[in-house]
Amino acid sequence: MDKAIAASIKGLSTQISELKSEMDKRFDSLFSEMEKMCEHLINERFDKMKESIDAEIAAVRDEIAAQSTKSIVKKYHQAQEGLANYSQGISIDIKAAFDSARHSTLNAILEH
Repeated sequence: MDKAIAASIKGLSTQISELKSEMDKRFDSLFSEMEKMCEHLINERFDKMKESIDAEIAAVRDEIAAQSTKSIVKKYHQAQEGLANYSQGISIDIKAAFDSARHSTLNAILEH
């Protein structure tokens, strides 16, 4: 009977070892699959974040370009306005010079 019990214990021990080995293999396989899934999810999330960041960078670039264009247009209009004011000032100065010359000429004619 002791031999039967010993054989039964040995059989159970062998089964336990086989089950443990099978569980280790399944755990390794499961862990490997989980690792792949996590890597895929991380890459997917990273790609979405990268796309979002790229979109934000593009929006900022567009805004900078728009602001630069607005600034250039504003400076152009200011320069045009300044030139118009300057031209108007020169025109007034020329008119005043002609009026003065005419007045002086008329006075010189009237004096003689």
